[in-house]
Amino acid sequence: MWLQISAGTGPVESCRFVYLFLNLVKKECKYRNIKIEVLDFVPGEKIGTLKSVFLKLSGEGAKTYASSITGTHLLIWESEYRKNHRRKNWFIAVNSFSYETNEDLNDKDIIIEKMRSSGKGGQHVNKTETAVRITHKKTGIVVNSSEERSQFANIKLAKARLIIELKKLSDERRKRNRSERWTAGINIVRGNPVNVYTYKELNS
Repeated sequence: MWLQISAGTGPVESCRFVYLFLNLVKKECKYRNIKIEVLDFVPGEKIGTLKSVFLKLSGEGAKTYASSITGTHLLIWESEYRKNHRRKNWFIAVNSFSYETNEDLNDKDIIIEKMRSSGKGGQHVNKTETAVRITHKKTGIVVNSSEERSQFANIKLAKARLIIELKKLSDERRKRNRSERWTAGINIVRGNPVNVYTYKELNS
């Protein structure tokens, strides 16, 4: 399972929430004996913040746990970054992707290029073309993947990343067309959060 935690275009408080939520996920995975790997991340502007993070969860129970936290999460917190700021509700989005998630991405719409990996993995990845680059023909979006040890898994991961980028593009178009406020990266819906937290709960 792959898991993306994103603040979208949210402010520094939401980026802090991503960082704290990542720590919570790590603790839960340790408790559930689920292996967790950080595949990619976008740092925030301040220490202890993240705009987004992309994870790989593996082991028994990984899919069930990932599904249980998929959706919008709410943090109720009086900001430490902006004193006397009226807003106290901060949102992040969690999306999960299984190997099956991107089966419906039409291969006719993409170009898959195979490359030698220069990332982690030891001699195995250096001797074989395990890394991939995928280009979406219609939009020109390009994504890469070299974190996995097999080419098959890297293609799946790259497709998952492409789906995220296409979703982001779709959200941005909706934002322009409808003049609504969308938090992109993945669209963060502010109603009916999966879980509600206080800062003390996450920062303990």
